[in-house]
Amino acid sequence: MRFKFIKSVTKFKDCPPANLPEILIVGRSNAGKSSLINRFANEKIAYVSSAPGRTTLLNFYQTKTHRIVDSPGYGFAIGGRKEGDVAVQEYLNMRSTLKGVLVLMDIRRKWHTDEQAVVDLLAIRGIPWALVLTKADKLNRKEFERQTRELKKQSQAPQVFPVSSLKKTGINELQKFVFENWVQSEDNEPQ
Repeated sequence: MRFKFIKSVTKFKDCPPANLPEILIVGRSNAGKSSLINRFANEKIAYVSSAPGRTTLLNFYQTKTHRIVDSPGYGFAIGGRKEGDVAVQEYLNMRSTLKGVLVLMDIRRKWHTDEQAVVDLLAIRGIPWALVLTKADKLNRKEFERQTRELKKQSQAPQVFPVSSLKKTGINELQKFVFENWVQSEDNEPQ
């Protein structure tokens, strides 16, 4: 799929026209959001920083069929202290083309109140979501299976996708899920 960068915004009113299905990516700073976007695009279109917390805007990437929207990491998006935070809140509340949210977290981390706050908010808004466990290549097989099982149980996620942007594992399955469940069906309204 060919993605291109469209624009970055700090204010909801500056979002691109609501004319394509959109998938929002959320996660803690350094969860691997930019790396996942680059893997989706098969090229470097999102800046990957060595220092967490660099994304402070909503960044829009587009194909012919849909958009991926990168959001600021936790601490920026949840706190309500910066312009970008307000844009994220307004986006979640008012964007008619939002079809689903990918909640990213490093598979090596424990489920935290930050992740729970996000999924609770999505439940209140009736927005479908899936848990994406990034950096899956960092664990051995036994740790990988234990962490995946534990995080699925703690999160109560409807779908869980362990992925590695580095080794490209799990990416195709995740893209297929997103496309078939959230993009392809125009009548698929958030539940």
